[in-house]
Formats: sequence, C-alpha cells, structure tokens
Amino acid sequence: MTAQPLPPALQLSRRLPASRERVFRAWTVPAEVMAWWGPGGFTAPSAEIDLRVGGRYRFAMQPAEGKVFYITGTYLEIAPPERLAFTWQWEGTGNDGPESAVTIEFHARGGETDLVLIHEKLWSQEAADNHRWGWNSSFEKLSALYSRT
Repeated sequence: MTAQPLPPALQLSRRLPASRERVFRAWTVPAEVMAWWGPGGFTAPSAEIDLRVGGRYRFAMQPAEGKVFYITGTYLEIAPPERLAFTWQWEGTGNDGPESAVTIEFHARGGETDLVLIHEKLWSQEAADNHRWGWNSSFEKLSALYSRT
C-alpha cells in the first residue's frame, strides 16, 4: 500500500506592533475584521461572527473591480488571547475548493505580538501559494492599521 502525500500546508509568522489582546480582537470583532481583512486591493464589506466553539463566521471580500465573495467556517478552538482555530471554506468564487483548517497563535513579545498562522488541508500547491500571498498581503494591512494608531 502506497502512502498518500499529505495535503499542502503553510505556516507564516508576523510580528505586529500591538498587544496580543488587541491583535486577537482584530480577528474576532466584526468591525475590526472589516478594517483589515483581505489582501491588498480588497475590502471587507461585512463580517459576521458567532464567537463560540461550533459557532460560524462569514467574511465578505471584494476586489476593487468585481463581485463580493465570502470566506466561511466554524470555530474549533477559542482561547483568548492565545489561540484561535477554525475551518475555512471559500464561497461564491466559482472555484470554492474543499474545506481547510486555520490555527492562529498569538505570542506576547513586550508590547508587540508574534502571530503564527498555520493553514492546513489545502487542496493543491497552487492553493497553498495563493493563500501564502493572500495571508501575507492581509498581514501587511493589519500591521499598517496598528502603525496608524
């Protein structure tokens, strides 16, 4: 029997100039998510969050020229302000792909936070590469948000 290769995964980290409590809120409070979510050139016109294990979220994303599509999923773990885990499913893209999983750790570093993101169960290397670009671009927006305040 031949072992099946593991689906692609990626791990990213970013130091953010804010407390981990503040960074955790950026992921869990709708108005804060809408201020930074999505890669460069995208806006987040809405964010729905039912922040409890088993609760669902749905974040809208819209490119400058194009229709709105959504990220949706279920919260698997919520440990403020240390850890957040949830499923990830594209909705409305025309190429939604299967469900994947995201885990985020928030590590205090003085007045800053080291954010570590692991995105697993991605369906292809191309999906992993696209998510790497999207997450890094989103983290740039999140970092810039803290630099303005």
